[in-house]
Amino acid sequence: MLTSTLEESTIRAGFWGSTNQVIAIPPYAVGHQETQDCAIPTTMHVFAAFAHMHQRGTKFEFFLNGATFFSQPWSFNDQPTVPLIIDMPAGSIVTSRCTYDNPGATSITYGESSNQEMCAGVLYHYPQPAFVGCTKTP
Repeated sequence: MLTSTLEESTIRAGFWGSTNQVIAIPPYAVGHQETQDCAIPTTMHVFAAFAHMHQRGTKFEFFLNGATFFSQPWSFNDQPTVPLIIDMPAGSIVTSRCTYDNPGATSITYGESSNQEMCAGVLYHYPQPAFVGCTKTP
C-alpha cells in the first residue's frame, strides 16, 4: 500500500526592473533605439514581462545574452503584463531596447511627463531577489 502527504510550500516571487534614464531622441527621428545592458547576479525563473514607455514609443524588446526573448509593438493606451517562461542563469546579460519615432522639431529626453519618454521593463520572477534591477543614469 502506498501513501503520500501533500505538503504546501511557498516560494516568494519578486520583480526585477530595468530603467534607462539616458534617452535622447533627435528631431524627426524614425526608428530611433535606446538600449541598456544589465547583469543578472542570481538565477531568475521569469514568468511574466511588462514594458513601459510613453507616447513616442513604437516597440519594446528584451534580450538574454543577445537572443530576443520578448518583443512587442508599443501602444501607450495598452500596456499589458505578458506571460512568458524563461530561466535566466546568474551572470546573464539582459538587454532592454526601446524604439521611438519623433515627428517633432525638438529632441525628446527622459522624463515623467507623457510628452517626454521612458524606457522601462519589468520581469516578474521567482525566487524573490535581494536585488531589484538596474538603472542607467546620465
